[in-house]
Amino acid sequence: MKTTPSYWEEAKAHLRKSDSIIAELIDQYEEPPLHSKGELFETLVRSIVGQQISAIAADAIWNRLTNRMEAI
Repeated sequence: MKTTPSYWEEAKAHLRKSDSIIAELIDQYEEPPLHSKGELFETLVRSIVGQQISAIAADAIWNRLTNRMEAI
């Protein structure tokens, strides 16, 4: 099941404090749903893999990667 990551509100608060322009943007625009597929590291790796390629290709690469590694 996909859920909003527990760190999301803390991350937004940090961004608001760090940059006034980003703070305005966060407050001005409705955010899309943010969902995590699992652990933080797994979510990060999936994001990197999926940024430049299609979801189908990303899934294929993810499956190859996880098949070759013991655990992520």
